[in-house]
Amino acid sequence: MKKWSVLFCLCCLISLFILASCGSGSTPSESEGTNVKGDSWEEKYGALVNVDYDAIKAVLPALTEEEKNKVVEIGFRDCDHMVAGPIGEAAGIYENLGIKFNLTKTGKVYEAMSAGQMDAAYMGFASGQVTAINNGAPFAIASGNHTGGSWYLVVSNDIKTADDLLGKRLAIGSNAATTTSWNEVAQAVGCPVDVSNYEVFDMKDYDEYFAFKAGQLDGFTCCDPWGSYAEYEGVGHILGTSWGSATNETSGENAGIHCVLGANTDFLKNYPNLATRLMYAHVLSIQYLYQHPYKAAEIFSEYFDVPVEVSLRTIWTKIIAEGRTINWEMAEGNFKTWFAEHDRWNIPEDYYPDLTMDELDKVWAPDAMNRAYECGAPDFPKFIEEKVDPVLPIGMTFEEFMKVAKEIDGIA
Repeated sequence: MKKWSVLFCLCCLISLFILASCGSGSTPSESEGTNVKGDSWEEKYGALVNVDYDAIKAVLPALTEEEKNKVVEIGFRDCDHMVAGPIGEAAGIYENLGIKFNLTKTGKVYEAMSAGQMDAAYMGFASGQVTAINNGAPFAIASGNHTGGSWYLVVSNDIKTADDLLGKRLAIGSNAATTTSWNEVAQAVGCPVDVSNYEVFDMKDYDEYFAFKAGQLDGFTCCDPWGSYAEYEGVGHILGTSWGSATNETSGENAGIHCVLGANTDFLKNYPNLATRLMYAHVLSIQYLYQHPYKAAEIFSEYFDVPVEVSLRTIWTKIIAEGRTINWEMAEGNFKTWFAEHDRWNIPEDYYPDLTMDELDKVWAPDAMNRAYECGAPDFPKFIEEKVDPVLPIGMTFEEFMKVAKEIDGIA
């Protein structure tokens, strides 16, 4: 009887997917400025988000006519910390909250935000972004996104020790010695910080990986999915990790600042109700990552053009193995930790953030996120304690995670 019940449920599920779909999702290319929305993705994944959108919209501030017609330009790049953007599109979260939008994957997120060409973007945040803001770039941190570090040094399989790295071809960036992340990785591995000890290249994560796979590089630094991809394909391994804080805490005020949801300051000012909805969508997208990990992995796979197995391992790493690293938290304590990391590694003054704790309002605009909280967006620690810990506890092995993830999303 159990077998027939399972088969019946599967048939029903397949029928629902067929009825809900009118096309197939498209695989994105890596070309700059590519719009990555596939046909019928909202229909394919939207029903899996157990959210009462009518109740949420009832307490959210009403959109003005101008806000209803505004197309929000949202950007992200090929880094696992940015996956909330693709989830917001693919699962229909933006649309269900009444947000008109255009989601673009590009390696030039920073340039687009500095030029005012995007309304919001998932982006890293370092001293360079502070400098840009101080020089008039019209953006600020609107919300936390990835406070836990998790930045890797990936090397070829024949490199086992720090000595093996000397003289090797590494895509770590010519300014690596001035960054907290490389200093932390170098200490963890025991290799020199000074880049003159290596043949150094400046490249994007996506390009680094395929150059590495082709044997043109001996190692590179990156976010996932590229570290997990290297280990999945057996072409390399992660030798060192930067956590962004001396305590290795990956969420909460003692974690640093790695990736944020940035927003254009004019957008925040001129479209306040729409900005509040965007912050709520950000929360719902991250909730989806934790509550529907297998479906999130399928979305990840399509948008980042990697195998689902790599996506699953990356998600497991980010939400279990390394802690609850992807989250929507941001507090003053995160900035304190961020400054402390620059002090810890004696970062040169020219590369130290031109900012003090008394000037955070220059770079941090939390009003839209605070309004989302007032409208019912949940507190992250409470969400984890009530919704995630009972289902996907810290310490779960990848195999255990896979089993539960399939059960959650009805994967045979």
